Amino acid sequence: MWTEKTEIEKIEEERLEKINDDKSRFKKSFRGGIIIFSLVAVTWTIASLTIGIPQGRYIPASPRDVIKISELPEYLPEFLRLAAILGFVTFLMLFFFRSKTKTTTLMCDKCHTSKNFDTVTKCGCGGYFKNIDNFKWIDD
Repeated sequence: MWTEKTEIEKIEEERLEKINDDKSRFKKSFRGGIIIFSLVAVTWTIASLTIGIPQGRYIPASPRDVIKISELPEYLPEFLRLAAILGFVTFLMLFFFRSKTKTTTLMCDKCHTSKNFDTVTKCGCGGYFKNIDNFKWIDD
């Protein structure tokens, strides 16, 4: 049977959802960045083998004993630099700019009839339609 959640249950559920969202947010964003990195790296490699794309900058013939950190990108092929930049940008976009999905299903608090969201908030039975997230199922 459907019953309405108490305020304490709603707060606890929101807290648990936030914890789970925070845990999975980094994993999903990291996975998206790795996918874009891999896609660019593989596509660039295939394109260079088939149609011939010039590879990176000129690297001196005799490497020095000490390399500055600012010079490290020069030793990477161009496709890896591009793939790393696009992968990092994708990670940041997925991590910080995620849209929240909200349920659009409403349920009557009296007869428990459900419907999609619209402007009518009063049910034919005399009850009022509320968001379905405000209800929980309890076995009899």
